[in-house]
Amino acid sequence: MHLHLYQIWYDESSKPAQNSGMEAFDCRNNPEFLKREIAHLIRFYDEIVSNSDDDSYFALLSPRFGEKTGLTVSEIKDFVSSNPNHDIYLFNPFPTHTYVDINVWENGESRHPGLKQLTQHLLDTTGIDFDIYAPHRNNILNTVYCNYWVASKPFLDDFISLIKNIDATINTMPKHERDRYFSTARYNTEASYYPFIFERLICTFLLMNPNYSSKPYIYTYPFLGCHKLKPLESKFYFSSHRPYFDEWETNPNNVNIINQGFSIVQNRLRPDVRISSNKVVNRLSNSLLKKLYNIIPIHIKKDIETIT
Repeated sequence: MHLHLYQIWYDESSKPAQNSGMEAFDCRNNPEFLKREIAHLIRFYDEIVSNSDDDSYFALLSPRFGEKTGLTVSEIKDFVSSNPNHDIYLFNPFPTHTYVDINVWENGESRHPGLKQLTQHLLDTTGIDFDIYAPHRNNILNTVYCNYWVASKPFLDDFISLIKNIDATINTMPKHERDRYFSTARYNTEASYYPFIFERLICTFLLMNPNYSSKPYIYTYPFLGCHKLKPLESKFYFSSHRPYFDEWETNPNNVNIINQGFSIVQNRLRPDVRISSNKVVNRLSNSLLKKLYNIIPIHIKKDIETIT
């Protein structure tokens, strides 16, 4: 395995330090304000990844990767080398979002209203058979917010082909349709809908292609982003219960694990909800108990003993 970690280089302040372990991908002349990192990723693939061998792994990370995850280059390399033979490694900077929202599109709609409608129209126009409105779940094996991942060359061959296809759909739309994707989305800084749609597509791609093996990075307490977690989010994520819940979600045909998962949510989270008005935990509890139950295979539901 050959691991190549690149950092996007926008200006002198974002150039990776010489001893950082990151290689610089020069984007100073192509800032791509509207398409942002997706445009850089496509060019990165064409210029660097496409010419490599199949044993190579790549990451194109933003200058804020370390700030958002608290991870160093050494920790990335150690994690990948300690967990060989996966197609992609996920470094989710917002780990509790996975538990709060049932999937990445519900997450996106709550933050950028109108995103789901735009995305579904884009998928339909491209000819991709995926209904983002249908009940589905993004769990830890197929969820990553931001383009914070390391992937193999064969994986990128497939994924970037999809991204190029969808990007071409937007580029060839009538102007009045295309402009909707570059209209201003609700966000704390000026940004269009385009990057918020495209950064979530890798999650749907993983959901649609379960043949690819993914490995999520699980944080240990404390990590740099912990100060952004609400107390009950942190309590759940760093508790001994979360690993059992993850096991439940990623083994949907194991009735005993499913029962155990519901028990965890009912007995651990429900009491916390009753003594708190924390909307995040309410959303978490409702999503896990109700929506997840709706997507469990019917033959498994029949064997579940209790459900609320």
